[in-house]
Amino acid sequence: MLAAHLRASIAKHGSARLARASLQMVEQAAGLAVAAPLTGHALGLWFHPLIARHFTVAGIGTLAELAT
Repeated sequence: MLAAHLRASIAKHGSARLARASLQMVEQAAGLAVAAPLTGHALGLWFHPLIARHFTVAGIGTLAELAT
């Protein structure tokens, strides 16, 4: 639904202008994508890639390994 709305906005305005309705759809979509951290998750899911890479080089690859 959001993608279709943005495509229609691009066709109408030449760009995907975020009107109030579009912004509300983006906020609702962001709420659906919320994930809870689990000990088995890779650090790359939660940290900036550069930080995750430093942890990986140090032998720390998951949240569980970071917490111990």
